[in-house]
Amino acid sequence: MVTPAESDLKSRLYGLFPCKLRDVLDAPEPLRGAMLAALGKDDAVDLLILAPDSRSGRGSPPPSLLAVQPSGWIFVSGSRVGQCRTVRATFEDTLRIELTRALLFGCLRLTRLHQDRSETVEIEFNAVMTPIYQEAAQSILDGIDDISILRQIDDRELGAKLSGVPVKFASAVRTYRPASRKVIEVLHWPAVNSGRLPWTRRELVPSGALVLAERCLIWISDEKRRPWELFHSLKIGSIVTYFPLTRLSGHGIERRDGFDSLE
Repeated sequence: MVTPAESDLKSRLYGLFPCKLRDVLDAPEPLRGAMLAALGKDDAVDLLILAPDSRSGRGSPPPSLLAVQPSGWIFVSGSRVGQCRTVRATFEDTLRIELTRALLFGCLRLTRLHQDRSETVEIEFNAVMTPIYQEAAQSILDGIDDISILRQIDDRELGAKLSGVPVKFASAVRTYRPASRKVIEVLHWPAVNSGRLPWTRRELVPSGALVLAERCLIWISDEKRRPWELFHSLKIGSIVTYFPLTRLSGHGIERRDGFDSLE
């Protein structure tokens, strides 16, 4: 039995952190009305995530509602003046998924193809709730690859593939690797800096790792440092980008002064 104090605490937490909802009707207005308008009469929703209005200041992210369906996803973002923006995409139109986690904050970016151009939506959230947005990323990847039943992957060989990879990136591979996808190869590279003297040094490419898994590429990188951040080695958080292999049309290596780049 839930006591009034526990119910009050639960409602306060729902007002601060993103949470999964069972039904669209549980979402607040105007997000609820916008999502109901975007959904068809008989449309099913596999996953529904509400990022509430934190009201922590002018720079706080707007409230949003993300619905993952059997055929695609719908994103609704609101504002304090009652207006909503709605973006709907099928799995066929989804190009890539990016999940960023820093010390306190996280961000999920979904990029779709719209009118022959790429369009990206962003969902900012408290980093504590990263797992539920990681679940959303997993669901969208499964939809792109038409995976309905997850299979168990024997990862006894993964330790050998991560040999020599820094602990931070090895841990990120284990954490953010999509379920039901075997890791084939892992490649790590250090940061590339310009300038020989400390006060002229600039980071050109942050350190990162490229993971080739079944049906997708995963790019894990640090955030690019500003010049005054190069004097310390502390880096917290990662940017994880998922590229479904069906979305890649080709690749090439560009020769540059001092280093090469894979594009």
